[in-house]
Amino acid sequence: MAVEDSKIEVLSPASGSFSSCENWYRFTTADNYWFKWRFCALSGLLGKGYQWGRVLDIGCGSGIVGLQIKKLYGCAVEGCDLNLSALETASAGMEKVYYYNIHDRVPKFEKSFSTILLLDVLEHVEDPEHFLESAAFHLKDGGRLIINVPAIKSLYCRYDRLAGHIKRYDLACLGRELDSAGFRIDGYRYWGFLLIPLAFLRKLIVGFLREEKVIEAGFQPSPGFMDKILQALRVIECGMLKRPPAGTSLMVVARKKL
Repeated sequence: MAVEDSKIEVLSPASGSFSSCENWYRFTTADNYWFKWRFCALSGLLGKGYQWGRVLDIGCGSGIVGLQIKKLYGCAVEGCDLNLSALETASAGMEKVYYYNIHDRVPKFEKSFSTILLLDVLEHVEDPEHFLESAAFHLKDGGRLIINVPAIKSLYCRYDRLAGHIKRYDLACLGRELDSAGFRIDGYRYWGFLLIPLAFLRKLIVGFLREEKVIEAGFQPSPGFMDKILQALRVIECGMLKRPPAGTSLMVVARKKL
């Protein structure tokens, strides 16, 4: 793809596609049970009356959450990523998309956004405090940062490693990183409580698979019976567990300190 011919605004030196999650992007669709479950957790945590303001989705990938937000809240979302092929897909439904490394801290973005999304991004970052400080550069004083990360450290396995995850989180660990970068936690929730047994099963199974099959087997269920089970678990948890006691993921709303 020629970057200059696309709808992507290039704000950082284009050095090709950031590919550590390339295999994962192949299975990201709006119909996937996991994306629906994550957005249920997000809308449940924020409430349907949340005022987004100007929104930046850092690590937006193919833009699925932007489309979900637009559909439920009627709010346009801007996104940035370092994966060109994912951004080309995202540009079809989002307000604007940028090939942009947030560490470049482009002046026009300083304190420009009321809400920033970091959904399943931070676990890929070797220096999360520095990354959060760069995110804070883009956020208005008092603005909100919404983070989703994989949870339960004992679930870390070959799937995480091949997906580019450096670690899995708990609330205390994420809280320390946020505090160090100038944020305070306003609210949080775990989600994927009903996925915990399946995640432990996945940890056992992926050890026996060929490397190229791990992401597909670990994230994208086979169509049919297994997908129906996962969709049913999603509906049950979203309908009955407003505040799960634990989960395979942790979602946090943090506010930039004044």
